[in-house]
Amino acid sequence: MNRRLILLSTVVFLVGWRLYREQCPACTRWSLGLLFSFDTPVDGGTYTSPAGQQVTVTFHDFGAAQSGKYYTWILAHHWLTGKCVVAQGYSDNSVREGSAPLPLRWNADGSLTATFFKSKYTNETVDVTVRP
Repeated sequence: MNRRLILLSTVVFLVGWRLYREQCPACTRWSLGLLFSFDTPVDGGTYTSPAGQQVTVTFHDFGAAQSGKYYTWILAHHWLTGKCVVAQGYSDNSVREGSAPLPLRWNADGSLTATFFKSKYTNETVDVTVRP
């Protein structure tokens, strides 16, 4: 009886953790705006590398109406561990609205370089290179 209960508890925990990671990606830099936001993240599309690696872009709208910059996540997805944020930063409203592409490029070594704004209130950019 105890073995079954332990096994059942473990399975319920692992399934629950997997579902949690599908909604709240790993490697997230949390902020009060994200924790108390009722805005639904907006899908920004899927980008595929020449080798077949896929990443998904997600925009968060909290606070963007005043500044014009949207908080953006680039997510990698794994069948077992769920979603993981591989790069994050602020992108322009033209990117969010779809009138301009996200400045994202795949490098020869399989890494990914995305260009974000340094902060919500500046126009200085920074390149973020990661390996998803």
